[in-house]
Amino acid sequence: MGMTLTEKILAKASGRTKVEPGENIWVETDVLMTHDVCGPGTIGVFKKEFGDDAKVWNPDKIVLIPDHYIFTNDERANRNVDILRDFAQEQGIKYFYDALCAQRRITRLFVSKRPDFTNYR
Repeated sequence: MGMTLTEKILAKASGRTKVEPGENIWVETDVLMTHDVCGPGTIGVFKKEFGDDAKVWNPDKIVLIPDHYIFTNDERANRNVDILRDFAQEQGIKYFYDALCAQRRITRLFVSKRPDFTNYR
């Protein structure tokens, strides 16, 4: 059986001709987006694995959007937004948005301007 669309995308981004479920691979990404639910944990792993002073590979390819907890009064949820905001400042990430509708914003800002996103065959 051939690869799924996701496997084709991952194979191309990793410079390989084939990938299979269960493999760990490194890929070259066009844009990395995270939000206030997944971002803080990922930032924690990044700092644990690479050190508190580690720098992201390209701050211009990272988008941080506090999409879920932006208007809450819950202090723990607000902490998630603070972690994103602090990380953006530490890393020089310019694409930090205090906004809702993350997927629509990402599509409008990045994907719609990149026709090569649809060239996976």
